[in-house]
Amino acid sequence: MDVLQRYFRFVLWSFFLGTIPLVIRSQTTSIHFDKPYYFAGEYVFYSFCNAALRGDTIIAKVDLEGTGDLVEPYYLSVNNGCAEGYIKLDFTLPSGSYPLKIGVYAEDFEKSLVVHTVLHVFNDQEHTAEETIDIDSLTAADPSISYVSEAFEVGKQLEHTIDLPVNIDAEVQRISISVRDHKLFTGHTATVRLAKSAQLPSQRLQGIPFFGSRKVEEPGRIRNHLLFAFNAQDMVFDGTGVNLDTDEFNLALTPFSEKRQILFLDYLDREISITPRVPDPAPQVVLPKPRLDASIARHLLSYREEKKINRLFKQVAILTIPDSTNTGRTVPEPVHFIDVQNYDLRGTTVDLMKEILVSLKFRRNGKDRYRTQMMYQRYGITKLFSRSPLFLVNNLGTRDGNYIAHLPLQDIESFKIYSDYGVLEKLSTMAFGGLVYVDMLDPNFVLANEHALPVMRLQGVQAPIQYPIAIKEPVEAPAVSSLLFWHPNVDPENGQVRLDFQAADVATDYLVEIVVHYKNGNNAQIVRQLVRVQ
Repeated sequence: MDVLQRYFRFVLWSFFLGTIPLVIRSQTTSIHFDKPYYFAGEYVFYSFCNAALRGDTIIAKVDLEGTGDLVEPYYLSVNNGCAEGYIKLDFTLPSGSYPLKIGVYAEDFEKSLVVHTVLHVFNDQEHTAEETIDIDSLTAADPSISYVSEAFEVGKQLEHTIDLPVNIDAEVQRISISVRDHKLFTGHTATVRLAKSAQLPSQRLQGIPFFGSRKVEEPGRIRNHLLFAFNAQDMVFDGTGVNLDTDEFNLALTPFSEKRQILFLDYLDREISITPRVPDPAPQVVLPKPRLDASIARHLLSYREEKKINRLFKQVAILTIPDSTNTGRTVPEPVHFIDVQNYDLRGTTVDLMKEILVSLKFRRNGKDRYRTQMMYQRYGITKLFSRSPLFLVNNLGTRDGNYIAHLPLQDIESFKIYSDYGVLEKLSTMAFGGLVYVDMLDPNFVLANEHALPVMRLQGVQAPIQYPIAIKEPVEAPAVSSLLFWHPNVDPENGQVRLDFQAADVATDYLVEIVVHYKNGNNAQIVRQLVRVQ
């Protein structure tokens, strides 16, 4: 039976790697990588679709297991069933077969995998030519590739149009394109993988999941399960309930880009500590290292030369450029902005606040001690919030107003004071009391532990980059790279795809690989053409 299963699997993959359409069920994810394997130090680019994920934007977690701290997990925004991302492999990453898992969460925080595949990585510092396995069949012609008779010039701009052998009236969901040096990847074309996913939840989590435990240092008689998280940079509060029997909680954070400092606040303002928790950790499986055949060994030698050239000319052949069109979340304007360095005044925060009229008040509370309160207006009446203001010193939080009162003015750049009732009401009930952002002149200034609220630096949604990814523009230095072009989501025109990119300074054959997905999720097609550059 195992033999029949392996045979069926082989036939299935053989069909998919040609231009014959392969039926993809709604619970199957197709993922397209820019290359069939990778070297330590390279970028991994990918694009995937699953028709069952169509609908609202959701968050997916990406984890390249077995890499430790060298490749951290991160999140992606999945829009209408598709997403794209990238992974920067560390130059010290050992050779190995690394499981790549992409999962989405249900509203009850249960995780379902939509991608479970393996990336083969080789570290060129670990291998020698004596290790290689010589396989003659690697040089055999691939029947799935069509050849283009037209030749292009080395180092010149390449313009090429490809007809898509698909029904242009059908609803195409996504088209991704990879162009790479075919001679370097001789015999290796397995860049499209199918991942059978479990039954996906209909009600999916819209935020970034965080699993943790809360400990109240001095619980007292009053028990309360409410816990809040605050992303000070984006001015976003999120709340959840803690299981009072186990002290564990699950929290959905409003999506944020890259990494953020997330503060944790107890509803009763008690002193708490937060510990991250891994729910039901899966056992780590160590896969055997990928085989180093003759083709990959030759490519390793070429990669070593590529690194030498790039180091010599102090360049990077393939660059990722942040997408500046994503401006991020808009934060409200403060009621008061105080540029401290504009005041010719020495002393501490209290000395400055005595000289200006603002809604933040410092009241003496014993000898050389102060308590803080924020004034606000509601229906024409001036009142004081009952809760103390939340101070954000370089985006790290404290409610210790006495500590803020004694900060030296020569260390402070500015204050931003939020006391408008309507603004605070829209943020959260935890914002009642007011918010005061204290930006220090030293960007590395941190609060001492005895004053700071618990905080964790968490990974958010991967920052978007500009596409297409292409080899650098021609300059004095040579242009060398095994990847020439990558675009995860290309718009076709009249059933055609137009390519326009820079060729490398090497006479070789380029494999143009196009993957077409359909909105109905019934099939996908691969188109491959070989373009000669001489």
